[in-house]
Amino acid sequence: MTEKAMTEKAITDKESFAVEEYKSLRGEILDKMEKDFRTLSLGVGGITVILGFVFQYEIYELFYILPLLIAANAYRYKAETASILNAGEYICKLENSIYRQNSRLSKSDNDEIFGDLGWENYLRRERKRKVYKPHANTADVIFGSLYLLCLIESWDRNFHPHRYITIFSTMLFLIIGVFWAHLIYVEWKSRKSE
Repeated sequence: MTEKAMTEKAITDKESFAVEEYKSLRGEILDKMEKDFRTLSLGVGGITVILGFVFQYEIYELFYILPLLIAANAYRYKAETASILNAGEYICKLENSIYRQNSRLSKSDNDEIFGDLGWENYLRRERKRKVYKPHANTADVIFGSLYLLCLIESWDRNFHPHRYITIFSTMLFLIIGVFWAHLIYVEWKSRKSE
C-alpha cells in the first residue's frame, strides 16, 4: 500500500469515526431529553401525589423523606440537562472537524463557509440551545417550592415525640436547601457572565 493510499485510508477512518461519534451523541441527546422530561413530570407528579396522601391521611412522618426525594429529582434533572449541553458542545467540534476534513481546506471554526455548518453550530450561533436554561429555571422553581413546603411542614408539625429528631431533620434539610440555592446562584452567575 502506498503512502498516499494509507493517508487516504486514515482520513476515511477518522471521518467514519467522527460520523459514528456524531450519531452516537445525537442519540444520547435524544435519550437524555426524554429522561429530563420523565424526571420532571414523574418527579413533580409523584411528589405531589405523595403530598396529597400525607395531608389526606395525616402521615406526617413522610416529611422526613420527601425533601430528600425532591433534592434527588432536582439534581437528576440538572445532571441530565448539563449532559445534553456538554454533548452539544462536543458535537459542535465534530461538525467543524467533519466540514473542514470534507472541504480539504484548513478552515477555522468561525470561517464564513464551513465554520458554522451543522445543527449544533446553528443552535449556538442563533442562541437557540439556551432553551434549556428556562426549563432548568422552571424545574428549580417547582422543585424548590416543593422542597420549601416540605421544610416548613416538617418544622411546623413537630409530630415526633422527640422534638430533637424534628429539629435535626429540619436543620439537615435547611442545610441541603441552602447548598442547593448556592448551586443555583453559581449557575446563574456563570450564565450571566457568558
